[in-house]
Amino acid sequence: MKYFLSCLLFVLLTTGISTAQNKSEQNYITVEARRRIYNSDGTTTYRPYEPFKTRTVELLAGYRSHKNPEPLSKYGGWKKHQANSTGFFHAEKIVDRWWCIDPEGYCYFNVALNSISMGGSERNKQALKNKYGTPENWIYQTIKMLQENGFNCAGSWSDYKAIIELTGTL
Repeated sequence: MKYFLSCLLFVLLTTGISTAQNKSEQNYITVEARRRIYNSDGTTTYRPYEPFKTRTVELLAGYRSHKNPEPLSKYGGWKKHQANSTGFFHAEKIVDRWWCIDPEGYCYFNVALNSISMGGSERNKQALKNKYGTPENWIYQTIKMLQENGFNCAGSWSDYKAIIELTGTL
């Protein structure tokens, strides 16, 4: 029995090493970011922007997307899993996991883009006017682009009042 367990442990360990080696050979994308430095005197400084390797889900080794995606509710909820429908967004614990629940009762992942806003500077206003013509066209084009890329929520610091005013919905 000890020999069997030793062999099993060896197989598991070498499989793990092999998997780790394969992951290092996968494709990456490069993004630029600054490192935040917390100084001993309580101040914060930032290093200059530098490139970092990262991956999107599609670049993970062994990831395969579904050819026929599951149907979603109008809020982006997963129609295969329904909880209590309250007419409001809420969180609910189902078995041992917390889920975001849309107003129709479907479980979903909240995918938000932070700070959806037209901006306040004259430069922003002119650029948006040149590109979109009207604020209404800007919000409709922005929402369309975000939904096409899997976003289903306006995150913190978004101009939610303009979004509601321009679309009539939240």
